[in-house]
Amino acid sequence: MSFGAAMDVDGLVEGLCVKPGDTGDAALAVEEGGVSSVEAMLTAVYWMYRNVYWRHTNRGFMAAVKFAFQMLIESKRMSFDEYKTWVYGRSDWDALAYIHGRLASYATEAGLDIYNPLSSILEFNRFGYKRVFSLGSDNGRNGDLYHKVISKVSPIILQEIVEEVNTWCSTHAKVRPGDVLVDIPLKKRFRDAMAGEDATTEPMDTPAEVDSRRSMWVKMRSGSVGGRWQDLHRQSPLAAMLSEVEDHSGRKIRIFLSRELAAKPPQQSLQEGLVHHIYGVLKRIAAR
Repeated sequence: MSFGAAMDVDGLVEGLCVKPGDTGDAALAVEEGGVSSVEAMLTAVYWMYRNVYWRHTNRGFMAAVKFAFQMLIESKRMSFDEYKTWVYGRSDWDALAYIHGRLASYATEAGLDIYNPLSSILEFNRFGYKRVFSLGSDNGRNGDLYHKVISKVSPIILQEIVEEVNTWCSTHAKVRPGDVLVDIPLKKRFRDAMAGEDATTEPMDTPAEVDSRRSMWVKMRSGSVGGRWQDLHRQSPLAAMLSEVEDHSGRKIRIFLSRELAAKPPQQSLQEGLVHHIYGVLKRIAAR
């Protein structure tokens, strides 16, 4: 991907400055003349998200890695420090192989029948999951449902959705841990484009992340209406728009089934029944 190859890095760096804080805290800012360079950078990042990071295959892969990692951490079969020490200086492929091997060993030692979500990748086969459900803010009449669920999203909610899908699927086929993956990005990764005081907080935000949303300011030329320092999103409609596009095009609620499980109930009526059941689960979550 060559997105960002034409970005004016020199202009961006030259336009950066610091906004003094009232209590001694400083904030990152950019000169008014450097706003276009910031917009070019944000656009390049957006193209990467739209064409790579937000693609459903990549989001499914991320959910697979998270599942394997979570099982190892929660079972105390691997600590993050142990993982960090082992993968230091090694490749991404080595890291995947390490997680895959540790999960396989755990399953064998514990006598568990687990669908290892990384097996298909390490065997150079296509991704071992099929997307069976997707809901975004652009989903017509269900757009409101999306926003209500997103406002409540947490690791507990994700696990609840997995368990509900597991229960439904188990009436038609055997379901193993790892057969069902749910992906809902817990935080907006593009929200920093807003970088203003009006950006809303989310359930998963830490105090530091709330503060970070106010980190980009524009230093206006003298005589400008509205004060010397203004929020980037007020000076750049493009920056504000890109932040909103994340919910529309990328940050979706996605559910994946392993290809083995997805092949078990092939009847169209059963597939439609699963989608109907998922909508029911989401509506109950939204109504809380």
